[in-house]
Amino acid sequence: MKKLSAFILILCILLSACGTKTEAPAEAEAPSVSEEPSPAPTPEETPEPTPEEAPEATPEPTPEPTPEPEPEITPEPEPVYTNPLTGVEIESPLSTRIYAIPINNLDHALPHVGTNNADILMEMFVNGSIIRCLALYTDPSKCPDIGSVRSNRYMFTAIARQYDAILCHAGMADCVYNDMWQKGIKGLNVTSGGDDYFAYRSKDRMKANYPYEDTLFVKGEGLAEKALSEGFNLEADPNKDYCLRFTPDGTPEGGESALRIDLTFVDYSRKDTAMVYDEALDKYVFNQYGKSMIDGATGEPEAFTNVIVMLSDVYMNGWGYQEINWLEGGRGYYLNGGKIIPITWDVADETSPLHFYTEDGETLLMGIGNTYIAIADYESPISWG
Repeated sequence: MKKLSAFILILCILLSACGTKTEAPAEAEAPSVSEEPSPAPTPEETPEPTPEEAPEATPEPTPEPTPEPEPEITPEPEPVYTNPLTGVEIESPLSTRIYAIPINNLDHALPHVGTNNADILMEMFVNGSIIRCLALYTDPSKCPDIGSVRSNRYMFTAIARQYDAILCHAGMADCVYNDMWQKGIKGLNVTSGGDDYFAYRSKDRMKANYPYEDTLFVKGEGLAEKALSEGFNLEADPNKDYCLRFTPDGTPEGGESALRIDLTFVDYSRKDTAMVYDEALDKYVFNQYGKSMIDGATGEPEAFTNVIVMLSDVYMNGWGYQEINWLEGGRGYYLNGGKIIPITWDVADETSPLHFYTEDGETLLMGIGNTYIAIADYESPISWG
């Protein structure tokens, strides 16, 4: 009985425990924690193959370098050489001396021969009433005949000295020779009694009753040989400055119209010269003794691209020959293309060439071509129009 009662009591206790709900204690709220991103898995490193295991690499081809373009080379311009007395283009620098030849300019000795081919033709009184020309040539070999040739004078010696020219003359007076000797100038005497390779007496002139002194001519192509045989040095400094400057169009800017200029040389005598512009030739034709000058060999007009009138104080020396004081310089006129302007002139010293200037002191620019120069006294009447 007692065992049954104990069993019932235990059963009641168990049933009571099963019917009672027991609440679990509340869990503490966990603090909020920011989740860190999971690190990316580290890839497994592939081991480097050993040299035995590594396949042979095919070498990359080396690219050809791109050639740099060669710089363009501008060719040096060909040097241009010009005749220092005319501005005309020549093949090489002038390296030979100029030739200066006295030319008879009296009426009974005309016509001139070969003066058309002179680079410069000068006209001046030389002694008393005698007026002559002096022709300057850089290359006389281009002239078969030049003349008629006359004797030397003081004015010619001075000009030959300025240009270091070989002075080719037909004798001279003793006083003129002494003046040359004192100035260190040697003359080439071309007097000929017959027909030489460098000079001759014109038989045609003799038949025409020309005075004997008006019959002498030189052969341009024989002068260099003659000078060489006489011991002359033919070489000149190719860098020598002859002080002349040229331009294709030498018509003076702002010049007055001058289709003709008339000049009366005045000293112990009077002599008229006119230079008349020929538009077809674009040159001034030499007129004197009331007629136009023509070349006695070719019949062509004796004409010049440039005309210069040089004015100075012309005086007579103790021997009766005209001279001027070159170192004082002077003034004058320049004509080209039918226009005229006033100019000045000087020389640096007695061995330097003539230098011409515009009124404002700039070096005169002349037309390319030959030049006529008159050397006259300040009192010489001049007109143009």
